[in-house]
Amino acid sequence: MIERAGDTLRVSGPITMTSAPAVRDRGLALLGGDVAAIDLSAVTEVDSAAIAVLLAWRRRAGRTLKFVAVPAALASLAELYRLDRLLDQSA
Repeated sequence: MIERAGDTLRVSGPITMTSAPAVRDRGLALLGGDVAAIDLSAVTEVDSAAIAVLLAWRRRAGRTLKFVAVPAALASLAELYRLDRLLDQSA
């Protein structure tokens, strides 16, 4: 599930091969010009599909998005795929 709170999208539940298309599409529908952050603190499970979802959101935004409270498993996957800059918290 994804909810918008001001300039932040709050994602909860799994982002896996099964859920990724719906999560991606819901996030794309909610992304507006003023969304600056994606809060991942309530994400319960991830696999490599989660990386694809984050990349799709970033592409749609057309700019850097700040990913907040990135689960350790997702950070590990990003590092494995050499996409850790995607999750750079200094942005």
